[in-house]
Amino acid sequence: MFKNILYSIFILLLISQKSFSLELIRDTELESFTKDILYKLTVGTDIDPKEVKIHFINNRDINAFVINSKDMFINTGLITASDNYLELVSVIAHELSHMTGFHVSRTKSEIARLSKKALPVYMLGIFGALTGSADTAIASMMVGTASVEGGYLSYSRTQESSADQGAIRLMCQNSINARGLISFFEKLEKAENSLINFSPYNQTHPMTKERYEFAKNSLAKYNGCNYEKDPILEKRFNLLKAKLIGYTYPPREVKALYDVTSIEGRYALSVSSHYNEFSDKPIVLMEQLINDDANNPFFYELLAEILFTRKDFNGAIDKQKLSLKYFQGESDLLYMLMGNYLKHDKKLRDEAIKYIKSSLRINNSNTYSWFLLADLYSEYDLPKAHYATAERYFLLGDYPMSYKFTVKSLKEIEKNTPEWYRANDLLNIMTRKKEEEKESEN
Repeated sequence: MFKNILYSIFILLLISQKSFSLELIRDTELESFTKDILYKLTVGTDIDPKEVKIHFINNRDINAFVINSKDMFINTGLITASDNYLELVSVIAHELSHMTGFHVSRTKSEIARLSKKALPVYMLGIFGALTGSADTAIASMMVGTASVEGGYLSYSRTQESSADQGAIRLMCQNSINARGLISFFEKLEKAENSLINFSPYNQTHPMTKERYEFAKNSLAKYNGCNYEKDPILEKRFNLLKAKLIGYTYPPREVKALYDVTSIEGRYALSVSSHYNEFSDKPIVLMEQLINDDANNPFFYELLAEILFTRKDFNGAIDKQKLSLKYFQGESDLLYMLMGNYLKHDKKLRDEAIKYIKSSLRINNSNTYSWFLLADLYSEYDLPKAHYATAERYFLLGDYPMSYKFTVKSLKEIEKNTPEWYRANDLLNIMTRKKEEEKESEN
């Protein structure tokens, strides 16, 4: 069943990288929640939350890391292992402190190692996250992990204590209970003592008794930082955790953890049944959830995807419209999915193009949106289809193919249009790249 799903609320891509792989996922609910956390943590700081990108790895190990001053990676296992949203917040705050402390550039040798091994593959994965080879919308990327398995960074005790202190400061100054950091430490200690559940986080972020005590003492400077939990954030976290468990855990484990008596249980079971069986069960459960909370955009998003996989295109469109209606803000994924649902009705082609363009306006690096746009244009405007294909290949780093389709588009595309100007820009960029390659060879 899983391999037959074409699109989903999660966006999937497979990029082979020998025997090493990471599966990166994108999900509107997950990105929305962590974005809100970033904005709360960075109030009153020099950090621009719009410049920080959090990427999510489909892996049950407890782990998180940063590779530069803008890109943070969090395993889904860290989220599902967290008992409450404050533990996740503390990890995000800790990693933010590593970013702002320039800990990722600790040594020239490590930066050289990352530049040569990890970063090219990483960039390929990030900008190629949504390609036409996707099996489903949980989008997965295969990214080289040789450097991950060895730890992108092995921080020193000093750096870890500094990041802990920075995390506590970020949380307490913004009225967020920082005791989640202490409970997370206790979780790591238990994992460290278990060979079965040993966490890679302990390898890159070494735990010490001194570090634990230092963090507790730091809390005292902020009068314990014992702020009340945000009930809305806690509810959102519990639903998000349930969704991730439903997607990442085997059905037997999901059923052992949840039942239909709770909202979280119905959510987890609907996701699990959707990906692992073909029945009416996920539809029934999602309709119950919508009756419980008719304003939740992510319930409609999932139901739309379920209906779409059952070829109920009109039903999928109706539910996706409601998802967009109730979502606060804009999402390139929501617009992209709407465009994809609409494109299955030729009468709605223009509307589909409008939504795909909205997706690209928000995230111009969404390569699946470029793929969809090319597919839509291919029926009546080949020059624009060639241009969209050129953009996709450029983002994927396939410059020969991008060059090929750029030249094709410029032969026929209308002059002085936005597409014409951009195609010329692409041509100039790739021409310079060719010249640089020739110079380096000589």
